[in-house]
Amino acid sequence: MFRLINLFLFLFLSSSSFAQIIKVKVIDASSSRPLAFVNVKFNDEQKGVSTDIDGYFTLKNKDCCKSIAVSNIGYRDTIIAVSSLHDNSIIRLVSISYNLEVVDILPSENPAFSIIRKLINNKKYNNPEKQQDFSYKAYHKFIVTGDAEAIKKKLADTTHIDSNLIEMDEFLSSQHLLIIESVSERYFKSPNKNSERIIATRVSGLSDPSFAFLSSQLQSFSFYNKTIDLMDKHYINPLTKASLNKYFYLLEDSIFSDFDTTYIISFRPYKGTNFDGLKGQIHISSYKFAIKNVIAEPADSLVDIGIRIQQKYDLINNEFWFPTQLNSDLIFYNVIFSGTYLKGIGRTYLREIKINQGFSKKIRFNNIVLEMDPNASSKKSDDFWNTNRISLLDSLDTETYRVIDSLGEAEHFDRKLWVYSSLLNGRIPLGPIDMELDKFFQYNEFEGFRMGLVLKTNDRLSKVVQFGAYGAWATRDYQWKYGGSMDVNIWSRQDVNFKIEYQNDVFESAQQYSFGKKSMFNDEGLRNFVIKKMVYHKTANSNISFRALPHSSWNIGFNYSQIDSPDNYQFVIRDDGNNYVSKGDYNIAEFHAGFRFAYKEKLMANKSRTIKLGTNYPILNIHYTNAISDVFNSELDYQKLDIQIDYSYYLRFLGKTSWRIVAAKVFGNAPWYKLYNGKGSYIPFYVEVPNSFGTMRVNEFLSDRFVAVYFKHDFGHLLFGDKPFIPQPSIVSSFSIGELNNPNLHKNIEYSTLEKGFYESGILLNSILKSGISNIGFGVFYRYGPYSFDNVADNFSYKLTLKYGI
Repeated sequence: MFRLINLFLFLFLSSSSFAQIIKVKVIDASSSRPLAFVNVKFNDEQKGVSTDIDGYFTLKNKDCCKSIAVSNIGYRDTIIAVSSLHDNSIIRLVSISYNLEVVDILPSENPAFSIIRKLINNKKYNNPEKQQDFSYKAYHKFIVTGDAEAIKKKLADTTHIDSNLIEMDEFLSSQHLLIIESVSERYFKSPNKNSERIIATRVSGLSDPSFAFLSSQLQSFSFYNKTIDLMDKHYINPLTKASLNKYFYLLEDSIFSDFDTTYIISFRPYKGTNFDGLKGQIHISSYKFAIKNVIAEPADSLVDIGIRIQQKYDLINNEFWFPTQLNSDLIFYNVIFSGTYLKGIGRTYLREIKINQGFSKKIRFNNIVLEMDPNASSKKSDDFWNTNRISLLDSLDTETYRVIDSLGEAEHFDRKLWVYSSLLNGRIPLGPIDMELDKFFQYNEFEGFRMGLVLKTNDRLSKVVQFGAYGAWATRDYQWKYGGSMDVNIWSRQDVNFKIEYQNDVFESAQQYSFGKKSMFNDEGLRNFVIKKMVYHKTANSNISFRALPHSSWNIGFNYSQIDSPDNYQFVIRDDGNNYVSKGDYNIAEFHAGFRFAYKEKLMANKSRTIKLGTNYPILNIHYTNAISDVFNSELDYQKLDIQIDYSYYLRFLGKTSWRIVAAKVFGNAPWYKLYNGKGSYIPFYVEVPNSFGTMRVNEFLSDRFVAVYFKHDFGHLLFGDKPFIPQPSIVSSFSIGELNNPNLHKNIEYSTLEKGFYESGILLNSILKSGISNIGFGVFYRYGPYSFDNVADNFSYKLTLKYGI
């Protein structure tokens, strides 16, 4: 009996002691937003804890202290008696604002600097992507909602009752606008091999899984990289040696725990500096001087999309600090919905983390760094989702799925999304048929106004085969143009496609070979307006393209053309009887092969398409053409080699630099419309056409071999800031040199040659006028060197600059 009493007392006391563990949440008193990494000190001493990324902290024993002091940058300090707290208590911190000028008064050695330097020196040990390998499983959740806090303020500040705001306030109190969940598995192997596969996804109201890519691409995985990528911008990391004289650091506080000291340091760019910088605070552990927590957002408040990130790192196996949670909060200032800005709330939780343990041989690495499993969008059980979620869905999440799923089915959200996506890609979908927007109405100096209709089948008819047909008529040459095509998607994962087409149309005389796909958003399409010389052709073409070997894409094909030159041009060739024949129209059969090499280019892939994410290395394109006589009455023999190198890179604190180097050569003799015209785009006042010569007259030069270099450096807002009506300058400089062998073979045309070298430079003042989706600026180009004109005014051209951001 005595033993039973002792056992009962033991269990009672044990359960009572467990009950002493309480979990407390700290939130913003105004917005109810959880506050991450808030300092919680015991009995007003240095010893304490911090809230986690979701605003929670835990007291293991209420007897640990009599009071806690809660403090956070930008909030009023609060002291609370521990006896008043219970499990799931909420502490509300009141924000404060200072209207004083910022004055930094520090001792001779800023103590924060020595801590930051130690962190920088230990980056190679603490950066997860410097480890030999790692893997993890991640749960991603992304919510789209309205700015409920802003709505409540508007309702409180106005005497006029706005029914729309009231309805939106009630709506946001019960549900979100959109919720996306996904589960992925990632494998990393040093130095830079990545493989992430989305194995499950769920989108409210939609069955299309494409949005799942969004939730995992909002911010950089690690805060140790030289730049921190937020959305599509690259911000200078405050934790680099080059940043030490650009950022101001302040040691705000220190907290002692059982095994280390946590230093809390705030950072921001120095006053008067202009660069893509961040502001926020970082918690640094004295154990290995590694990042424990970080909060950061762009220092520039004049942005279209505001973003705030939080990252939490935990010690794995008592050895490696590794990110375990990534938060991203976005405000879309350029999108207003029912009187409020749209907000995006992203949460990523990492678990099953393994570091330096190797992988199964089944894990293969290639250029595809993010891939959608074909079965990712198939319906998963509640047990699957509850197992992978860190916490269960709350009432707003559940109501969002219930309402939006039923609404999406009734209103056909998938179909509407498909239509919207088609429009963004320049197509108007009509059931299984698409019409191309940019082909309705075009203009060039040769044809005049060209009106056309292009029809292509889409995925609704077949995801494997697409058929196309077009017709067009022009006001200046009064000619009909038409054609048809068939595309076969043989293997989407390797981009294996086969295409055959026929065209009865025109092409620019002596044009440079165009690498890459043409689209309505292609900058070089602006040059079509100035084209003056074209030839008619009837061409049958077949082509197969594919990805093979690392970092490489290929295409091989054959085409047969009947060329009809509308001018009096005559090209002199010698027939088998050594007789010289002079004419302008020829039958030409060509074999062609192309190669594209993009070292370490990253790709995203789903079951229907592959998306290029770019590379930090130069991209090489090569195209070879061999014209063969006596094949289907072909009359010419020549070979052409076209080469293009593109390289863009960011210079920290200076902006973005872009190079394009183009070289080409014709082996043998070819008519002028198969040579190279220099790629001039001159009109006294016109839109800037990148990678062309803005002061060179169209068809002014002719070459059968040439080299051209195009250089551009965009300072962005780094010189003058990002304020309205303040320009963002770019400098541009281009050069070309070429030759023409046997000019006596080309009769009845006028041209110059490029042996002396052509030079031009310009300055562009971009983004003087800004809207939500476009920026307009102004620029001037000047022509100098051997081919400059005696009349100085003729060497200038003036340009509008256009930038789009949809």
